[in-house]
Amino acid sequence: MIRKVKRLVKHILNSIISKFKVNIYKNTKKLDIKNPKKVSVIIPNYNYSKYLNERIDSVLFQTYPIYEIIILDDCSTDDSVKTIKDKMALLKDNRIRFIKNKTNSGVISYQWQKGFKEAKGDYVWIAEADDSCNARFLENVIKGFDNKKVLMSYCDSKRIDETNHILSNTCTDWYGIISRTHWSKDYISKGSEEIKSALSITSTIPNVSAVVFKNDPIMIKLLDKSKQFIMSGDWCFYFNLLQHGDIAYCAKSLNYFRRHSDSTSTASKDEIKLKERLIIQKEAREYTKLSQFALDMQKYTYANADKKLLKKYKDLL
Repeated sequence: MIRKVKRLVKHILNSIISKFKVNIYKNTKKLDIKNPKKVSVIIPNYNYSKYLNERIDSVLFQTYPIYEIIILDDCSTDDSVKTIKDKMALLKDNRIRFIKNKTNSGVISYQWQKGFKEAKGDYVWIAEADDSCNARFLENVIKGFDNKKVLMSYCDSKRIDETNHILSNTCTDWYGIISRTHWSKDYISKGSEEIKSALSITSTIPNVSAVVFKNDPIMIKLLDKSKQFIMSGDWCFYFNLLQHGDIAYCAKSLNYFRRHSDSTSTASKDEIKLKERLIIQKEAREYTKLSQFALDMQKYTYANADKKLLKKYKDLL
């Protein structure tokens, strides 16, 4: 009797838990679109073998047509290469290409730049290998490019763990100190205004998998600068890109941003992150005149930083 009760309780708990997981394996109807925008999907991978099948499926399941998929492997030491090749052999989809680096690049901006160089589509979606997404992600985010001035369009994200359990239904709490309303609804904003109100303070785009970019030649040049950053190359890229065009945002949480429990912080990483933060914030002040609120918020982001480090980088303050 006790065993039956335990099994019943376990079944009930698993049923409840499963409701709080994302699941991409649902039937979705493809959109019938004449002359869809050509979207190249870049999947940069390093040691994310266990997520690759779902990542590739999440792209192929999109309701909006995919033009091509380029999988980049940065010399993984797990069985990623085998997983990719097995998946490609199974799919037999001529839209998929696989490129394996001969040496590890060390900085993700190298892979992004390589992806842009390889992409033949008019738009580029960098779908990181460990993330996932709703089947209607692209269908919604691509709408931002109906405005010709938009260079990047992105959406809100659910945060998930290694087993697809939802940690948070939104990422807006990350930048609530800046505004509680700015990201509550869809918008299109001038790039310069987004820098003034948001990106001058912190990176308000927490996950590149949530972003689709216009495949403009300027991307390659801007990513050259991002390669100088170890931990904040994405923020540097967004900041510099929006000096040349506008941004669109979709308030739906259609991207699934995976957070890993084994990520650790060290004194060395903390210093690198602080230094890169101060560099970008200083460049933002030099690029445009910031409001007193933005200046105060810049200081707030490093208020708890090590005083010795702040003194070390006082020329950036």
